[in-house]
Amino acid sequence: MRLTSLRTAGLTLAVLLLCVAAAAPAKADSFIFNGTFTYDNDVRLFNFTVAAQSQVTLRTRSYVAGGFDPVLSLFRSDGQFLTDNDDAAPNVFDSLIVRALDAGNYILALTLSPNYVTGNDLSDGFTFDGDNDANRTFADGFGGRTGNFTFDIENVAVATPVPEPATLMMFGGGVTALAATLRRRRNQEQ
Repeated sequence: MRLTSLRTAGLTLAVLLLCVAAAAPAKADSFIFNGTFTYDNDVRLFNFTVAAQSQVTLRTRSYVAGGFDPVLSLFRSDGQFLTDNDDAAPNVFDSLIVRALDAGNYILALTLSPNYVTGNDLSDGFTFDGDNDANRTFADGFGGRTGNFTFDIENVAVATPVPEPATLMMFGGGVTALAATLRRRRNQEQ
């Protein structure tokens, strides 16, 4: 009888500790993203999650490192436009957004200035959508620049790049081929 009580108490304690650990707030972290635009009308999207209401910092370091003049545009996960920034301090021509955000999921768009959001929703698109590199360059008037970008998303739980359509199609094709192979094997076994 006594051994059963000890086991029950031990199991209860383990479950309680697991619940406390799961209820602890998620650690806020910083994420750094690097890449290269191929065209001056490219738009890169990044998802991030805020675990609890907090001050989030979105900062580019593209221009100061020799890259292009970036614009950051912030959206809720449903696509509603919140804010954008082009040419904020501390670095001339780099972008900075510091904003208190509620817990939830958000989307950050990175574009080349002046490829701005054209409406109040991400689905409204950007100024240069459909314009295939109409002789705009990564130059800023002071000399040639590159398509390279670097930016930080600070004080969030998770941040990931949104896969580009070609990557999604390759992944989908691989999953389809795998499913077909498994189906064929299953049919051969029967």
